[in-house]
Amino acid sequence: LLEAMVTTLDRPALTVSQSDAYSYDDDHVMVSVTLHCNTPVPFFLKEWNVNFPALLKVADDGDLNQQMFGHAVAEGEELFFGFKCIRNKLVSSSDLDEEPILHVILEDDSGKTFRQVLPLTLNTLFEEMRKEDEYASMNTATAELKCSAQEGVVGSAVKFTYEVDLSGLSAIKGRLSSVGSDDAKGLPIVYTISCDEADWILGGKVQGLVDRNSDSGKFKLDFVGIPTQSGLIERWPEIMLVYDASDSGGRKPMTLPPVTIHSRYPELFRSLAYTHHAALACTTLLEV
Repeated sequence: LLEAMVTTLDRPALTVSQSDAYSYDDDHVMVSVTLHCNTPVPFFLKEWNVNFPALLKVADDGDLNQQMFGHAVAEGEELFFGFKCIRNKLVSSSDLDEEPILHVILEDDSGKTFRQVLPLTLNTLFEEMRKEDEYASMNTATAELKCSAQEGVVGSAVKFTYEVDLSGLSAIKGRLSSVGSDDAKGLPIVYTISCDEADWILGGKVQGLVDRNSDSGKFKLDFVGIPTQSGLIERWPEIMLVYDASDSGGRKPMTLPPVTIHSRYPELFRSLAYTHHAALACTTLLEV
């Protein structure tokens, strides 16, 4: 194979004018590449392939360019390639041992083939992946839900307590904002406790600001739940934590990581139906 160069311009026959990547779903990435043709001599696209670092691979049906085979390439024309990719979560984003490269083989009228090696710039995507891995491994809280009883009657309140440990958040306090670690350390955290109302109706303070004055990073949240159906209930109220940067004081908005919570719950709750209901009726005298 030969390298196709435009001698008068001293540049390749094809150059990358733009390369972008967009994440969607949970672990899918769409890669878009735009190529510009610089040669006055027409070529045909014979084949191509793309190489990514190990953390990204093209899906089995991810080459979206089948209609490009045998396409004639003229000077000034732009070619658009698309690849549907899957992120390999078993590979760390820090292991970027190679840069993404698109290989394109062109063929002229006489049957000669020319290889184009085109590096792709996807730094924004890989930086996002690196941050996600860092946040997932470092920005972690633990929560354990404790129930005051293992069984109760439908409609009767049960006391719950969430014991939360935020000590795993300390590793990234200095990374949350460019304004300094002291400001990041003081960022408020909002908690929300919710559940499916088919199982529980919640009462008490189920949303509010976390008190971060404790040096241990641990705190408790007390609330009540009312079972709404009889039988064995295996779903429990869940807690969510998010940073609150709504009051930034006119400073540059912060890029805040998500808080991953590892929760532990009781095994199950036995909810008993009403067997009888006692009531007392009496007459009253209304004066008009």
